[in-house]
Amino acid sequence: MPYPNLPKHLIAETNGIDRDRMLEQWRWLVPVGAEPLFATVLGDLFLRAPDGRVVWLDVGAGTATDVASDESEFSTLLDDEEHVQEWFMPQLVTALMASGSALAPGQCYSFKILPTLGGTYDPDNCHTLDLLSHFTGMGKLQRQIVALPLGTEIRVATLEGTDT
Repeated sequence: MPYPNLPKHLIAETNGIDRDRMLEQWRWLVPVGAEPLFATVLGDLFLRAPDGRVVWLDVGAGTATDVASDESEFSTLLDDEEHVQEWFMPQLVTALMASGSALAPGQCYSFKILPTLGGTYDPDNCHTLDLLSHFTGMGKLQRQIVALPLGTEIRVATLEGTDT
């Protein structure tokens, strides 16, 4: 990994996963031609745009934010504890791991209820899910949410027993 100071337990194992399919449902939001650098265990993606910018795809918020002008600047920003806290939420990851919720390769912690729909960033609102299902499902949901008129009432239902 080109980011030696980033704790490895915050990065999801993506070997063997089709990275184009991971982004398929997010093409409406991410820069055209962007390619994944890596996924976090909380199911976000850092991407390299064609012009070299690094973009943070925050799945829970349904946003894509430029975080660095290039990978060198991004690597430097990863040494800053504030950025690590914001982008990787290590306390939440530690709480999830302490609860016995372990990830297999190709999995991440996914939200039961998206934060954009009132879900919280806490262990009770997370479950393990394979990365491809996470990015596909969350991308479809966020694309639908962004198209709703402001003030639309949404009823949220969760499916029990869907943890993998």
